[in-house]
Amino acid sequence: MDPRLGSVFAPAALTSAKLPALSAREVQYAMEPGVKLYARADKVCVASFCKLTTHRLIWYEPDLHEPKAWGLSLSRVLNAYTATEGTFRVKSFVVLEIAHSTDVTKAGPVLRLAFKGRGGEDELTEKFKTVLGKRAWEADEEAEED
Repeated sequence: MDPRLGSVFAPAALTSAKLPALSAREVQYAMEPGVKLYARADKVCVASFCKLTTHRLIWYEPDLHEPKAWGLSLSRVLNAYTATEGTFRVKSFVVLEIAHSTDVTKAGPVLRLAFKGRGGEDELTEKFKTVLGKRAWEADEEAEED
């Protein structure tokens, strides 16, 4: 993972089958192959898979010599929407506005997800909005406090 995203993504544990491990109440909601990750306008990573769960966005690269995964807690995602750019060769992105890691008065990073060779941005944006609206991670945080 690009060092510029160290404050956004945290390493995610892998199972013995070298797949991203999910927590006890975490459920996979969507999986998209071949997604590119941009920090604002800079391409920083091409994933083999991008997984959306009830708790995280997981970036998974199984094709590396040693497979790796990183997770972004959905509690940090402030907004998700679809945006386009370009006039002749239009590109669409899923845009994620992320909360600053330590200071809520500062603007956090903006991530853009682009799909390889096909659409899908609107569908993934809708899935993000559904998962963000349910806020399943909050129920788990409350259960851990009890």
